[in-house]
Amino acid sequence: MPLPNPNFIALFPIQEVIHDKDTGNLLSAGIVEFFSDPEYSTPKNVYEQSTDPTGGEVIYTSLGNVLILNAIGGFEDQNGQQIIPYLYPWTNGPEESDP
Repeated sequence: MPLPNPNFIALFPIQEVIHDKDTGNLLSAGIVEFFSDPEYSTPKNVYEQSTDPTGGEVIYTSLGNVLILNAIGGFEDQNGQQIIPYLYPWTNGPEESDP
């Protein structure tokens, strides 16, 4: 079985949920945006890791830079499955040249 790409960094585990900073309630349907600069002007995509069912290869699919949280404040993909977003902390994207 191929190993995952070491250039990707996983965020916290699926069991983690995000709470409202003021009330402490679960941030249901909250919006989380990812940026690559401290001025919040350059969007940075995050990725979902999966395995190709035909070849067993580990693949990373871009989720864009905006994720909407599910009903319990966790991350989910387009199919409603809870996921762990992966960061690619390099200037170029993984589809471009190496870091």
